[in-house]
This record gives sequence, structure tokens and C-alpha cells, in this order.
Amino acid sequence: MAFHLYVSSDLEVLAKIFREEVYEKVSGGDPLEPVTVTVQTQGMSVWLRQYLAGNSKIAMNLDMPFLRGAIERELTRIYPEAEK
Repeated sequence: MAFHLYVSSDLEVLAKIFREEVYEKVSGGDPLEPVTVTVQTQGMSVWLRQYLAGNSKIAMNLDMPFLRGAIERELTRIYPEAEK
């Protein structure tokens, strides 16, 4: 799993970068390949899904955990024997 960090104060710029640099490259055009992006709010998740649906061929199989959930998931993956 790769970690990409892009910084901008413009959400549309970030969404465009995500679509071009991560979403389309990681999935390789395969809509069944899951893509994970960490979001700050539920509203951001909904907006990003709508943006991708409007600017890509298809927007599906998106995993959008909040930061805490994403960190817990990765730590559990790396250290499965550790307790939560």
C-alpha cells in the first residue's frame, strides 16, 4: 500500500490530483479494484464520490475511512498481535 500526501487549500485541486494520480492509476481502470482514500468528514466523502462520478467513467469500490480508522487499520495490519 502506497502513501500519497498532497496539500492544497482548494478541494477541487486535490480531487483532480487524486483522480489523475491515484484513482485511475491504482485501479488501472478496473472498477473492481478497491481504492482507499482517508477523508476528514462524511461530507467530504460524499463530495469526492460525486466529483469522481462526474469526472471519471465510474466511481465505485471506494473505501473512505476517517483518519483514526485508517491508522488503526494499518497498525493492525502491521502488528496483528497487538491489542487495540
